[in-house]
Amino acid sequence: MTKKQVLKDIVEDLDQSGEDRSEEKKKKKDQKQILNKESIKTQLVCWAHKGTKEAVQKIRDFITQTNDKDLKEWAKIALDEGEYFCYSPNNNKEEKGFQLAQMLLDREDKSYYKMSKINAACLELRKLDVEREVHKKVLKNLKDKKKVEDWKYNFSEDYYLSVRARLEELEEELAYEDAWLKEAEKMVKKTEYKDVSRNFFQSIHEDGEGINFWSDNNGWKDEREEEFLEDEDKI
Repeated sequence: MTKKQVLKDIVEDLDQSGEDRSEEKKKKKDQKQILNKESIKTQLVCWAHKGTKEAVQKIRDFITQTNDKDLKEWAKIALDEGEYFCYSPNNNKEEKGFQLAQMLLDREDKSYYKMSKINAACLELRKLDVEREVHKKVLKNLKDKKKVEDWKYNFSEDYYLSVRARLEELEEELAYEDAWLKEAEKMVKKTEYKDVSRNFFQSIHEDGEGINFWSDNNGWKDEREEEFLEDEDKI
């Protein structure tokens, strides 16, 4: 959507949301006076409170088109609010779709992290290949047999094999994650949450999130104390 179209939407919605005006007054109204910051902010809030996909898209279009930093930040806040009204689940079916879309993003992050581990393991193996090659040459050129015997363990074949085994393990885990994501994406496409932004889900926190239900530790007081100390550190 072009900037001209975005501004046109604002003008049209402002006219519709205001008091009834005669056609003569509408024609005489100066668009420049309408499109001041306060009027635009008001319209962004109106779109946010509508909570429809169309209204949310208008806010997104405005964010991409405006060059005003103040209005852009205001629009981002309006977008958060609009997405909340638009996408908050209202029944069990929507709740399931919402949960799936949120889990999909979490698993994508997990997959990327797994890939970074694979890259690290591959790097380590490449280094070990070079190290082993040099090690073999060192032993080959040694004339002192006692040193050959003493030095041959300076390179650990066991470590090399463990790194390679870990790489294979990570690759298998990533293969499963990719298969899981593929199926989850198909399911999400059938829900109304297929186009929801990552920022929206990052702003949503569910009851019980981050609580370890497996361990009692030393009771709930210790857990609350840990939360308090974490908050103090952030301050």
